[in-house]
Amino acid sequence: LAGRGLVPTAAASAPWAFDPRVAGQLNDPRLGNLAGRLTQGDIANLLANPGAQRMLDVSPVARGYGPSINVVQDVAGVMLRITVSSTEMRVYSVGPIGPNAVTNGIARGRFFPLP
Repeated sequence: LAGRGLVPTAAASAPWAFDPRVAGQLNDPRLGNLAGRLTQGDIANLLANPGAQRMLDVSPVARGYGPSINVVQDVAGVMLRITVSSTEMRVYSVGPIGPNAVTNGIARGRFFPLP
């Protein structure tokens, strides 16, 4: 990460499985200067960052799934959201998220901040 001008984080301590769609999401132009620069290893390291904000996302429950966890942090000027399973070591999706989406999600009861 540091070699690419990104914020260095703690090393990932556990293996993560990645949903197949994550590979394409890492190249999404909405990621701005991060598009095409992040690897699955970078994502695993970012998940281990103790400074990231973690939130339980209950919106999947309305669709018949279990809740997920969103890990949100600023990475090289991009507010990045990494969505993971709440029951297994699996990354479902990666993408940008606006600060208003976080604030509104908490206010509306979709997101619940985790310690």
